[in-house]
Amino acid sequence: MTYVVITMDGQFKLSIIILSWNTCDLTRQCLRSVFDTWGGVNNALSQNHEVLKQVQHPNGYLRHDNNNDLEVIVSDNASTDNSVAMIQQEFPQVKLICNQENLGFAKGNNVALKQAQGKYVLFLNSDTIIQDNALREMVRVAEKDERIGGMGLRLLNEDGSDQWQFHRKFPTLGQIFWVYTTILGRITPRISWLRKKYLGEQDRIKSSKTKLQLSGACLMMPTRLAKKLNGFDENFYFWLEDVDLCWRIKKTGHILYYNADAKIIHLGGASSAQWSNFKRVYNFRLSMLKYFKKYRSKQAKFVRLIFQIDALVMIPLSLLVKPSRVKVYWKFLKEFYY
Repeated sequence: MTYVVITMDGQFKLSIIILSWNTCDLTRQCLRSVFDTWGGVNNALSQNHEVLKQVQHPNGYLRHDNNNDLEVIVSDNASTDNSVAMIQQEFPQVKLICNQENLGFAKGNNVALKQAQGKYVLFLNSDTIIQDNALREMVRVAEKDERIGGMGLRLLNEDGSDQWQFHRKFPTLGQIFWVYTTILGRITPRISWLRKKYLGEQDRIKSSKTKLQLSGACLMMPTRLAKKLNGFDENFYFWLEDVDLCWRIKKTGHILYYNADAKIIHLGGASSAQWSNFKRVYNFRLSMLKYFKKYRSKQAKFVRLIFQIDALVMIPLSLLVKPSRVKVYWKFLKEFYY
């Protein structure tokens, strides 16, 4: 049995959507961080100034009731682990959606978006851990500026270092060549002028600002705008859904805002790690090609060509360095040729 609590005005302040696919332990950790930081010690009063009550949960940790301005929705993509049972038993305040198959990132989130009732909606990866007052900080800033159509925050590794790889500009043909090919993609971040040209956002990672692209690992926007844009484009099965959504937000005239004062730990790649190396590379590059076909159609054929040349270069190199990868690049070359 699941239930939700509506605020006095009939609307939540924030709806959080978490997509789940065989990440039981990570989802548990994420949900704990959400409820503990939203209604924690530093937030002793709720929106209507009622004192938050701490209730001892059967699993041993304190759960805060009266999170009555927060709605949490988990959309489970047909997990085969213990995810569904865990959520039902340990987090009965969560609205749980059990999809009959793996719908992918975009559709899985969109199913939940249709049920979101909050003023703002936050798309949150299950492999994240909310830090301190991050959620309320995001809402606070958003309420001050109605121009904000999308907000991201500072993503950290487990050791507290910044994840600079998520601070990128919208894809360009030059970026495809210098960042998303196998060899050059490893060199570019190490060369100052190339880094500034194609990965320039990483040099301003510690300051809040308007920016070009936000990560879908933690992306907040006004719910009305999210529903008006129909959420993520479901033609993107996995990867670049967030880039596409950010571009569409920008086209509405709203700004994209990076809030450096709000932080989360992002473990990264929990769902995609369950795929083969070929499937990860293929899905990413296929999504990149779809993005260019949608917004830069004349350049799409060059994107395909760059990826084909990259595979041709890597096949003989893999024979010398790591023969096990030859099949991956050869299969990719054949699949991507058509």
